[in-house]
Amino acid sequence: MTATAPSLRRRLLKWLVLPVLLVNLGGAVVSYQFARKPAFSALDGDLTDAAILLLEQLEVDGNGRLWLPTEADYLLRHNSHDHVWLAVRALDGQLLFGDAAMPVQEITEEMRDGHTTALRTRINDRSVFMVGRLGEVAGQPVVASVAQTLSRHTAALQRMVLTLVAVQILVALLIAAQLLWAVRRGLKPLERLERQLDSRHYDDLAPLREEGAPRELGTFVTALNGLLLRIREGARNQRAFLDDMAHQLRTPLAGISTLTQWLRQRHAGDAESAAALAQLQAATERMTRQTNQLLTLARAATARLESPPREPLRLDELIGEAMPSQLAQADGHGIDLGYELEPQTVQGNAFQLRDLLDNLVDNALRYTPRGGQVTVRLRGQAGATVLEVEDDGPGIPEAERERIFERFYRLDRGIHGTGLGLAIVRDIATAHDAGIELATATGGQGLRVAIHFPPLVVPAVEVPA
Repeated sequence: MTATAPSLRRRLLKWLVLPVLLVNLGGAVVSYQFARKPAFSALDGDLTDAAILLLEQLEVDGNGRLWLPTEADYLLRHNSHDHVWLAVRALDGQLLFGDAAMPVQEITEEMRDGHTTALRTRINDRSVFMVGRLGEVAGQPVVASVAQTLSRHTAALQRMVLTLVAVQILVALLIAAQLLWAVRRGLKPLERLERQLDSRHYDDLAPLREEGAPRELGTFVTALNGLLLRIREGARNQRAFLDDMAHQLRTPLAGISTLTQWLRQRHAGDAESAAALAQLQAATERMTRQTNQLLTLARAATARLESPPREPLRLDELIGEAMPSQLAQADGHGIDLGYELEPQTVQGNAFQLRDLLDNLVDNALRYTPRGGQVTVRLRGQAGATVLEVEDDGPGIPEAERERIFERFYRLDRGIHGTGLGLAIVRDIATAHDAGIELATATGGQGLRVAIHFPPLVVPAVEVPA
């Protein structure tokens, strides 16, 4: 998967968190508007009370002019945060008392009905809130106006806005954290499935566990298990084909080998014919061996996909069954083949383990010079089983040890072989969950191949109550 591939987690968070943030932003705006109106209503009420008080406290001096007692003037104008203007005008707009800077306020129907009219305006380039009210002073109808700057009011609104923003941010963060937790928790089954698939070997086609998977993921797991089943069926068909092909190939090769031996006997007196027939027989044997190894390798690879049945096997007894043919092969190479076996039981397939053992021993015999020694050991180690084949041949340099498991790879081209033996060993060992270790032989000369089989798991037996 590429690094630019879209992330399901990011998509979910984007489509969940963004709407929440937008809703919170809209909520903050609506809350501000709802809070702003009561704030101006309170200011309107305060200034209306001031206008009523102004009308009540105004007096007329001996010259017929309006004046306001000092205490009342201080009470109306005193404000530690804002500036206050007062004005009383006749109905025609003539200033009778107060600040000339205040604009003339239009008489509205609302004022004629005994209510106060409020408006936003500017005095000396300062934004103010002004109210006007009709009244009478000394029997003369007048308009009393009171105006106030908005410093305290604006500061209060700013504090309210900051509080709202802080609360909305906190709520958004909490919701985002909750959504992040919910998305992560919701994707846990998908992550478990990912780990389950990542931890598998490429040829492990066992069905995936469907227990505990959500319904939406369960359908995906079911479909994937169906695909794995079809692959296993394909592997089974391939194995059947290989078995048929093995029979079809081995039969004519065996016939050619038998006929070649008969011809060698018939023409034993003819040196030229005998030499040619000997070469033909050797080539036939190599072809037979190569065919057998190719088929064994193909079956081993197929078996990893098909998971053939396994059972507890006495590996020491299986080695004992292979001894006669292996000893005969060792005698033909002039090599001392020895066995050091402990009784050990492993879980495995007898045919595959026999192929593994034969290829291990054959590889050691081929690369050990005449007069050398090859030892097969079987021992227990911490509950597990270790099969070792050690020789005193030329060995393998450490830099080449990983490559010898590659198919058709050979170190010494002068030695007849297919380069498939250890590839077969690796595939069969992998199919049995066994590890392979390569090391220098005990005497410092040669190669030691160790197969580490896992401990045998004995199923628990329920005891009747």
